[in-house]
Amino acid sequence: MSRGAIFIVVLLLVLRLDNEFPERNKREAAQGNRFMITYRAAWFVLIPGLLYGLMEASMNSSFPLYGLRIGLEGHWISLLLLAFGVGSLVLQLPLGMLSDRIGRKPVLIVCGLTGAFAFLAIPAAGSQVAALFLLFALAGGVVGSFYTLGLAYAADILPRPMLPTANVIASIHFSVGSMLGPALGGFGIRYVSVHSIFLILGAAFLVFSLLGFVFRPGRSQGPAEQGGVP
Repeated sequence: MSRGAIFIVVLLLVLRLDNEFPERNKREAAQGNRFMITYRAAWFVLIPGLLYGLMEASMNSSFPLYGLRIGLEGHWISLLLLAFGVGSLVLQLPLGMLSDRIGRKPVLIVCGLTGAFAFLAIPAAGSQVAALFLLFALAGGVVGSFYTLGLAYAADILPRPMLPTANVIASIHFSVGSMLGPALGGFGIRYVSVHSIFLILGAAFLVFSLLGFVFRPGRSQGPAEQGGVP
């Protein structure tokens, strides 16, 4: 089936959906800036967008340079990036289902800790391709769903009128992370250490996970928060 036919099929399915518009909440709008209100209520769930942009841009821009510096051949670099992406695809649905059952917050914390461990362990693996494959697949699997899990968590704890604002902030954070990734990675590799890209990513995900233990959502709704870490 051609791409055009697939597009038409998807378009016909979308046209069958009813239009929905965000609810208006005049009281909250009158209390102050909508962005500040969203930040105060859900600052933790907005960080994954920044981390995801930082991670994705760093891996795509700085890792090829890192691979060449440690003596990897070009085809291994491409395959390792593929392993990273495949890990994200394989675990995205299971992590989403798990977060529906036990809560978004514990899943984000555990994935952040696991991702931090994987990134910090990559320098120790050196140029051992087998170990790098395992670490890349693990890192991609646990942090590849950060952006979507963060938005899902926002939908759980924020009132519906604030969800469009949270979505905009998450998109801005992703763009900021995408700009910071290549800059930090390139500067670190040149002036600090060839391993700095993974040290930065590991430290960022570790700090995020620790912040999760102090975050207290102001509002919780739906089953996704039941059973989660308070």
